[in-house]
Amino acid sequence: MGRVQPVPPDIGMNLLRIGQEAITNALRYAQAQNLKVELSLATDMITLRIEDKGKGFNPQLANDRRGFGLVSMQQRCDRLGGQFALHSQPEQGTCIIVQIPLTSPSS
Repeated sequence: MGRVQPVPPDIGMNLLRIGQEAITNALRYAQAQNLKVELSLATDMITLRIEDKGKGFNPQLANDRRGFGLVSMQQRCDRLGGQFALHSQPEQGTCIIVQIPLTSPSS
């Protein structure tokens, strides 16, 4: 456990909403029994990682049918200049990684 570090409110709110959506998906669709949520802070980056051991899915097949939840997570991340990664395989679970820079692109 590290020390408490303030995060800009817009980043904090968007990470909260992304986390809520990812956890809801894991419980509702993946029927995950195990869920791991990790938030890490570096000097210039904050990373949210949510991993479940649920049903998983093939992202290539789901690309055309992406639900609003996955799209909104991606859009929130994009608005903050971050990177969004989704890794999933049938019967192997899903991992979502969101990385948001803590410095503006012009700095």
